[in-house]
Amino acid sequence: MKTKAITSRQYFKKLITVYYVSLISLALFVITTGVFFVMEEERIDKIKPVAKIFYVLMPLLAIIGYFCNKIVFKRDLDKLQYKDDLTEKMRGYRSALILKYAFLIIPSLAATVISLITREETFLSLSILLILLLFVDKPSPVRAAKDLALQSSDAQTINNPDKIIA
Repeated sequence: MKTKAITSRQYFKKLITVYYVSLISLALFVITTGVFFVMEEERIDKIKPVAKIFYVLMPLLAIIGYFCNKIVFKRDLDKLQYKDDLTEKMRGYRSALILKYAFLIIPSLAATVISLITREETFLSLSILLILLLFVDKPSPVRAAKDLALQSSDAQTINNPDKIIA
């Protein structure tokens, strides 16, 4: 499959766009759910017994997502360390980063949906925590150079907005 070469500026602009779209859409969903809780007049107590199982499952899912976020990303980065071509490294880095974000987004979405089903704000809090973890993980050329342990010449290349990197 032939791909179009892109500059560092284009690469990080696309990556940051994916990051912000994911973050903002998730945050808006959580905020909408929070507004729903504030506006709700009565609770449905029939759902309370069902919520008990989620008090175990949702934190477990969040913990698994967090550790998969770290472990799978590190594994993917370790594979990229042995590639000599910067373009291959950057393409692999993009895939690894999107997968890393998915491991936080999926549990956060699940926690928000479960909070809607069970009417429990606790799960909404868990979702907010996961969003905060995602928020502090914004992609940048400096972070990419650090994550990939790039040589100084490659780090300078990705920091130059007009250089082809992927």
